[in-house]
Amino acid sequence: MSPRAVFPEPGYRRRSVLGADGLAVTVVDGSGRSHGPFDFSDLPAHGTTRDELIDAFVECSSPRGPWQSPSSLRTAHGNIRHFLRQLEPLGIRIETVADFTAEHWWTWRGSTEARHRWPGAINIMRTLLRHCPSLPALTVRAMAHRVSKPKRRLYGSYTPAEFARIRSVALADVRATEARVRRNTQLLQEYWDGKQCSVEGTVFIDGRHCSAGEVLDRLYPSGRLHVRSGYRRPASSISALLGHPDVAHSQCVVPEQAGDLLGHGSAGLRPGLQRLDAHLFDCAGARRRGQ
Repeated sequence: MSPRAVFPEPGYRRRSVLGADGLAVTVVDGSGRSHGPFDFSDLPAHGTTRDELIDAFVECSSPRGPWQSPSSLRTAHGNIRHFLRQLEPLGIRIETVADFTAEHWWTWRGSTEARHRWPGAINIMRTLLRHCPSLPALTVRAMAHRVSKPKRRLYGSYTPAEFARIRSVALADVRATEARVRRNTQLLQEYWDGKQCSVEGTVFIDGRHCSAGEVLDRLYPSGRLHVRSGYRRPASSISALLGHPDVAHSQCVVPEQAGDLLGHGSAGLRPGLQRLDAHLFDCAGARRRGQ
């Protein structure tokens, strides 16, 4: 038997999204989570313009409005703040949204387009102003002229020769990282098998000299050494002992940090290196458990 629905008490009214002063909005989404408050109290009022825009913001963020995601609410809030602060510097003096003419719209839009190539702010204010009942009809018609997204980038593409050089450098990094991981995996497995370390050099940690295998065994669980009494470095550092002197020692074995070793525009190869590190260390762990 399905549970019966629980109806609200007689006289129940939904909680207002406006704060006590009417200048802050807290939006409650369909799952009952609160977003905000979105504060407008520190902005110029321009007569009743600010209050009308707040009412429009409430309407747009309601369950039937166009702004439902938290990111949309934050973006819209920021654009409204910029809009109200821009009116006075642009010479737009209004006391109500009803005073906002088509000429005012074009002035504000031109200023915005001069600073931003992407039309996001214009589209947001168009949506908001359309939810203001007092907006003049001529302004509504002016806002109907949509702005196009930029078709050309402000920067040039890489040439085939540049791509070839980037690929060459990236592949060299990948090969070096693969060699490093395989080397340290072998050293770690040798230590687990009780064999003598095949790499010369030690690091003084917690009152004793530790080989590369011992250091890797300390790093393996979490990527941290957890040193109790500090350590002294001999001729080479811990990172040099583990075969990669140019990076922190924790990046010599921890899978999720392997991608940080890449540079030269090769960030797109990081997931592959993470999978490589994870695979190699999973294999080493399986061997240690005797699987």
